[in-house]
Amino acid sequence: MGRHSKERFNWLTPQVRGWLYGVITALVPLLIIYGVLDEQTAPLWIALAASILGTSTALAHTPKKE
Repeated sequence: MGRHSKERFNWLTPQVRGWLYGVITALVPLLIIYGVLDEQTAPLWIALAASILGTSTALAHTPKKE
């Protein structure tokens, strides 16, 4: 990923991540109500979103050897 990956993720600030977590956790119950997701898989989708956001941030901000 290197130096350019950090530049790609500059927009993923703690404030943006907080907003995304809020949107995702609000969206999932709506998707359940409208029958897009069921109650058993909804927590898995939230966990997946959190994992992607957390992992991408960690990878972007982990120092790499040049």
